[in-house]
Amino acid sequence: MPENEAFLQAILDDPEDDTLRLVYADWLEERGDPRGEFIRVQCQLSRLTPDAPNRGELLLREYELLAQWEPVWAGPLIGQVKRWRFRRGFVEQVKLLLDQFLAGAETLFRLAPVRELQIKHHGPVSLDRFASSPLLDRVSRLDLEWSEIGNAGVQALAASPHLGRLAHLGLRHTGVVVAGLQALAASANLPNLTSLDLAGNELDDRAVEAFVAGCRLPELCRLDFSNDHISFAGMQALATSPVAGQLTVLRFWSNRLGDDGLLLLASSPSLGRLEELDLGDNGITPKGIRGLVSQTNLRRLARLDLRHNKIGDFGAGYLASDSVPWRLAHLGLESNNIGWRGVRALAASPAVASLTSLDLSGNNIGNAGLRSLASSPHLRQLARLDAYSCGVTGAGAKALLASPLAERLRHLNLESNRIGPQAFQQLRARLGNALQHELMDEGYSLEQAVAHVKAHPPRCLRRFALRSDTDITRKILTAVTHLPDGWVAFELGHRDAIQQPVLLGYPGDPDDPPQNFLSPIAVQWEPCGGVQEVIDCERHGYDGEQDANCTITCDGLRQSWRCPDRFCRDHIFVACFSYHDEPPVRDADCYFPLQDQFQWFVLAAYCRQRDQVVTIADFECS
Repeated sequence: MPENEAFLQAILDDPEDDTLRLVYADWLEERGDPRGEFIRVQCQLSRLTPDAPNRGELLLREYELLAQWEPVWAGPLIGQVKRWRFRRGFVEQVKLLLDQFLAGAETLFRLAPVRELQIKHHGPVSLDRFASSPLLDRVSRLDLEWSEIGNAGVQALAASPHLGRLAHLGLRHTGVVVAGLQALAASANLPNLTSLDLAGNELDDRAVEAFVAGCRLPELCRLDFSNDHISFAGMQALATSPVAGQLTVLRFWSNRLGDDGLLLLASSPSLGRLEELDLGDNGITPKGIRGLVSQTNLRRLARLDLRHNKIGDFGAGYLASDSVPWRLAHLGLESNNIGWRGVRALAASPAVASLTSLDLSGNNIGNAGLRSLASSPHLRQLARLDAYSCGVTGAGAKALLASPLAERLRHLNLESNRIGPQAFQQLRARLGNALQHELMDEGYSLEQAVAHVKAHPPRCLRRFALRSDTDITRKILTAVTHLPDGWVAFELGHRDAIQQPVLLGYPGDPDDPPQNFLSPIAVQWEPCGGVQEVIDCERHGYDGEQDANCTITCDGLRQSWRCPDRFCRDHIFVACFSYHDEPPVRDADCYFPLQDQFQWFVLAAYCRQRDQVVTIADFECS
């Protein structure tokens, strides 16, 4: 076995061991292979906190390496899965259709140390064949979100003997109800399941009662019932069950818990292990917060999210009680009708001494509230402050700037506050990219954005020889766009002028005009035979990782595009990208440059012998 294959096999056999990956990175770097640096960069990123000072530099390098080498490193996976994601230097997460998994799972797991599966299926489906696959033995995370598997699908998973390593199961919006929950809870085949996501299934109190009554999942400690229909009775069943004693994370966003449900939760001796609790949008008032504070057994809580409730200043004052042994690192109070008095009470309390993150967005705390935070003697560990739309002006921003707190902040969101250009410039000079405010984008010009894109084309075109601002690109933009402002067009060429392009993709339905050529789209060069990917609508563009872009992503063997004139063989293919007149989105989790945030994509052909433009693909990317 060649040495590189031996390394890969060792990593496939033990995917959790970073040491193997870093030894392989050394071996690659000794041979001048950039994959070694990529493995090392991603291993470093996996160990960093979101606020680590060198995170941005590593994210940029990750982007640059992927922009140049991802088609090579992803290799045979292209076209076999709908989406992939590299982690620690290798593809560990894939999203694919159920039919793709059933047809090609053996090849997939031979090529990459896949540990996380996202399975999609449109319409009702049986999971019997999927659940019986021995390859699931390697999977630690399985997500079936928005797939109509229903109770029968959940029952098939519960009966599978191949999910012994599964740590997370995502069943959001899958149509599961009582019978499926009962089968899952009683399964002996999920000994390592620690996290279960049941959000969005419209589960009611009866479903929760059935689940906890029969639960035999020994390691379950993270449970998500968000966006369901659960009220006091459901929480009572959970809080008094043996399951409660296992939980460290409970997400109950957007249910009907109310004050009585919160009091029940707080007073339960079984929920004392909770470290993270999300009770957003549950109709909680100051009465509920008073009960939480006076009877709480939740002494281990590190994260508490109460956003979109009605706790007001009185509720904030109760949270500030110094009789509560809080050890909170994050407190989420967005949109709770809190004013400056409530913030003053919090800022003056030792109860906030452990906070590293505080979200007060959507509360009218004003300058007085921000001054209280700035002068607090207790917020010495605070690194993240969200004060979006809080009625703050320049005076409040300058008070914050003059405080020691400004030195410690690694994230400050003051968007939708009228702080003025002077205070903004001072904050910007102090905080740099840690500051979020719309004045950062003042002077944003669509013309400048277009010029930037011409100089720095989208990542998906990096491997082509490109030309813009030619007679042909101008002719095509005139033909395919009604408003050419914000559009950039590139001729797709090869560095070897002798190579001629053949477009590969998926012909649209001839009975449903216009016959859009569907993605993933690539160019095959003749006579060399090399293939360069152009675009997959799910993986590129603004919000390109969102499911809204899956609608025209196709599968199977790609076909070559044929000109409407069957005698025409002389084409220039042009890729056109549209950009919005709003400033680019900033993303703290990845490097997301302006050129990759296009809103619309059009692919056209210029037929030279007929002097005509043919639109091939035309779709929105957001």
